[in-house]
Amino acid sequence: MRLQYFLFALALAFVMAGNSTAQQPEEQADGACPDVEWILGEWRGEIQGTGRAVIFRFSEDERACVTGNFDIADEDRDRVPFSEVEMLEGQIVHARSDAMEFTYKGQYEGGRIVGEFMQTGTVFALDLEPVTRSGY
Repeated sequence: MRLQYFLFALALAFVMAGNSTAQQPEEQADGACPDVEWILGEWRGEIQGTGRAVIFRFSEDERACVTGNFDIADEDRDRVPFSEVEMLEGQIVHARSDAMEFTYKGQYEGGRIVGEFMQTGTVFALDLEPVTRSGY
């Protein structure tokens, strides 16, 4: 029995060590988030396969990091704040909403954000096009 616990703990340690190389939020030594200008403003897209239009709005917070809110068509919920917005290396954004139980991860490519919208275990393509850009 002790051997099983030891092997489980060892396997868990390897898994945790493997996750330490995952992408980390981009922050400078003073805690500020660099390179947020590219995302500031309003972005619009359609959740593929659902026909639901979304609007994501990103703005700079007091730490010079990114915060934001969103609208989802047909949900009667406007400007719902994201629970968390992380800026990752390589112009990648990860946004989460606990209220609507979804996450979004996208990468800035060619003037738009190409990404995935994940809700209740299902993944949908969601590419965002800029509507207004306050960072440029």
